Amino acid sequence: MRKILANVWDLLVPGVIFIFHDKHFDHAEVAAGIEISYDTGHPLRPDRRMVDAFLGRFVTVFSRYTTTTGEAKMTDTGDAIYFIGQKP
Repeated sequence: MRKILANVWDLLVPGVIFIFHDKHFDHAEVAAGIEISYDTGHPLRPDRRMVDAFLGRFVTVFSRYTTTTGEAKMTDTGDAIYFIGQKP
């Protein structure tokens, strides 16, 4: 996932508006969940720290986290982020 985000950053020109939405998870929960479940519909489990660090590079236009407790199939917890930012 880190390589994907690095490639996305490199493709964006300064001033572009970037829109991002996904569920992301705590790293420990991802590691534990992989042992018991695998969701082929969404094999990437974005670690919250990694996603937050990536999005922190943008000038935030809009950001909202929504708790999805009980809705994430791999574990019972997770958050969704809705983000709009501008590349400086």
